[in-house]
Amino acid sequence: MRTGATKKSGKKGGRKEPDKKVKNASREELEERIRERTSQLEMANRQLTLEVEWRNRTQDNLIEQSRVLEAFFAHSITPIVFLDKNFNFIMVNEAYARACQRHVSEFPGHNHFEFYPSDAEEIFHRVVETKTAYQTFARPFTFPDRPEWGITYWDWSLFPVLNNHGEIDFLVYSLNDVTKKKLAEEEAQRHAQLLDLANDAILICDLSGIILYWNKGAEKLYGWSRNEATGKNILSLLQTEPLLKSKDIRERFFRDGYWEGERVHTKKDGRKVTVHSRWTLQRDDKRKPVAFSEINRDITDLKRKEKEIHETALYSRRLIEASLDPLVTISANGKIMDVNKATEDATGIPRKKLIGSDFSDYFSDPEKARKGYEMVFSQGSVRDYSLAIRHTSGRTMEVLYSATTYKNEAGEVLGVFAAARDVTELRTVEKALQESHDGLERRVEERTARLEEINKELESFSYSVSHDLRAPLRAIDGYARMILKKQGDKFDEDTLYKFNVIRSSAHMMGQLIDDLLTFSRLGRKELSMSKLDMQALINDVWKELRIINPDRNMFLTLHSIPSGYGDRSLVKQVYSNLLGNAVKFTKYRDAAQIEAGGYTDGSEDIYYVKDNGDGFDMTYYDKLFGVFQRLHSTDDFEGTGVGLATVQRIIRRHGGRVWAEGETDRGASFYFTLLRKE
Repeated sequence: MRTGATKKSGKKGGRKEPDKKVKNASREELEERIRERTSQLEMANRQLTLEVEWRNRTQDNLIEQSRVLEAFFAHSITPIVFLDKNFNFIMVNEAYARACQRHVSEFPGHNHFEFYPSDAEEIFHRVVETKTAYQTFARPFTFPDRPEWGITYWDWSLFPVLNNHGEIDFLVYSLNDVTKKKLAEEEAQRHAQLLDLANDAILICDLSGIILYWNKGAEKLYGWSRNEATGKNILSLLQTEPLLKSKDIRERFFRDGYWEGERVHTKKDGRKVTVHSRWTLQRDDKRKPVAFSEINRDITDLKRKEKEIHETALYSRRLIEASLDPLVTISANGKIMDVNKATEDATGIPRKKLIGSDFSDYFSDPEKARKGYEMVFSQGSVRDYSLAIRHTSGRTMEVLYSATTYKNEAGEVLGVFAAARDVTELRTVEKALQESHDGLERRVEERTARLEEINKELESFSYSVSHDLRAPLRAIDGYARMILKKQGDKFDEDTLYKFNVIRSSAHMMGQLIDDLLTFSRLGRKELSMSKLDMQALINDVWKELRIINPDRNMFLTLHSIPSGYGDRSLVKQVYSNLLGNAVKFTKYRDAAQIEAGGYTDGSEDIYYVKDNGDGFDMTYYDKLFGVFQRLHSTDDFEGTGVGLATVQRIIRRHGGRVWAEGETDRGASFYFTLLRKE
């Protein structure tokens, strides 16, 4: 309704009843009121004009917007569909038709789910029921009537357009084909998984050195997790020198897009690690450098082993050169590969000329050298193979060659390593020794014959001693006994004493002969070696001594004693002499206290016999084991002085030792050893 319009009168003719205030107002007031009404009317007219202009402009804008929206809908690269609330096609744009490889005319009059999967139908119905928009990303999509297309991926949204009454007027369905992007992401994910499976450290940095990617291999090698490393500067993180600091390296890297070499990095725990590093420059679609990838392999142990191998090789080379023996390495085809200085000296040819030549050319008998070389290949090694090296001067060196094959890691024989020992002087000595040996053999044969002759003479002497000397002794003793028997009652006391001395001396002489014969036979008797029960031997000898000395007060203490190894009869003779001496030299004691025992010391078993008898003076120890040597008077202690000499001779034949300890009037101890039988 316009402002300033007058209200119609109800009276006929339509005249307006004059205002009482107007009627009574002065002229000035009327003019003022007329001016106000006129101003109000002009204002109302201007407002009406503006409303008409606004409505005209709005209509023009709507027409323009409609044209813009139609153009956007028709030419948009985003597939857009208008559906009614039953999901029937109202309209589709060209982008949607192209995405579906159909014409826009094919869609009107059809339902959306006639062409496309029904797995989203529930979502469409929920949008209609709730009147709420729905949006999803990278949803797998398969066209039922286009199975050959396989699975595609789409971002899509569905939102309802409501009318003034809040009811759905139509649905807008927009899509975006993200199949390529999805497949690229999956490919990138698989690629990242593969990179994480790599043992090498793989990382990607931008051109300023900021780490963009850090695989599990890098985590394992350096100790930093992916989250810890990403975003850090690689130079500061690994505490390493910048590779591209060098102008030449930087120019080559940006030109070729590749660099490979060794780097030293620092791990999280502070340890240094040497890596073999490969850098690859990454460019964008316009070939502009944007980043670089780095693949690092830990070669710390390899470098350490290389150093050890180098040091070992250097050490081995020094050992080879230090050898006084000629050393040579020969290939499988018989060519010299390496030699030492001693080989140069032996041949008179420098190393450079020797390498590559045939090894057999330097021996006085090349054919024999080649046969030895073939033996090494067939047997694996040869020791002390006799050859002679020929020097350029014409002289020869007699050598004994020892050689062995050497192989590669696959077990294939690559050649032969040989060493020669100079035996020229040895051969000369051997020849002289052989000549000396031949002469010695002759002398030994002569002396053996002489010894056999002497032994026969000794046997004859023993027979004479045993028979010829005993006959007069028996006669002396017999006639003295006969004289005493027939005329003994007529002799005075002095004469009887002298006859008894004659008989006692004859008996003593007979005992000396017996002991001397026993002693001489010890050197010719063959030993019958066996394991000995030493305790049993001592018991046997002691029983015999008890029988011979029934009136003596004698005690034997037997300590632990190891078993022995020797000739039983001779070892028993040793105990018979030692225990007999102990009994003899304790005859002036009220009780004879005798001990026997033994122990083991290293490779020897040591045995002893101790007594509390008269003992001896160690001053005369050197006479103790001599034949017919006595340290006591025969008036005090009977004997011939052969017993201890016999003991010593028996033990020495067994490879043992004998010694004694004593003190006058404080007893004596005698020791002997026997070699242990393992």
